[in-house]
Amino acid sequence: MLRHRLPLRVLLIAAGVLSSATLVGVAFAPALVTHAPLALIAISPLYRHMVLIAPRVDFLPFVLVALFARMLGSVLSYVYGTGYGEQSIVWMQQRSPRMGRLLRVLERWFRRAAPLLLFAWPGPLFCALAGAGGMSTWSFLVLATLGQLVQVLVAYRLGEELAPWLAPVLAFFRDYTFSTTLVCVLAVLLYHWLRRQRASSQLPPLSERTGEP
Repeated sequence: MLRHRLPLRVLLIAAGVLSSATLVGVAFAPALVTHAPLALIAISPLYRHMVLIAPRVDFLPFVLVALFARMLGSVLSYVYGTGYGEQSIVWMQQRSPRMGRLLRVLERWFRRAAPLLLFAWPGPLFCALAGAGGMSTWSFLVLATLGQLVQVLVAYRLGEELAPWLAPVLAFFRDYTFSTTLVCVLAVLLYHWLRRQRASSQLPPLSERTGEP
């Protein structure tokens, strides 16, 4: 297990970079699928992106790029969990009791079957719980890598099976790259704006935050 925790600011910056890269990938997906498919899963290794580009790239580059990109998020979540996992769960309980109770239930399940759950679902939540629960670094890396590898292999195989149905989509992106990319960019910007509006609407009045009458 990692003995020294990174500063929270460093982890937040890293998480922000990965999140922003994912949004960029979603926004420019049509252009990247058409002209740089491996770049798409390098910056935005979402499952749908992996399935979509699978018919267009060779097996080995696909696996290496997708596995590395997905493990970045897993490792970051684990590092966060080793230093701030329990603290974050307490914070979540205080902020949202319902979500906090759910996290506690998942935490209990994870304690009972940590290796199985991490292998089956090597996403941010269980990776963070692995760190918070004291799982050794090597055990985490082996289980998370194997779990992510299985997901990458399944995505590639699924993309191959769906190739006849994906071909019209890929052709549409190729023929209308600019317009489809523009639509995706606008959709991502709108989504981001709506999230900011929702978050700002949930903040208490300024007087409550500053303590002024």
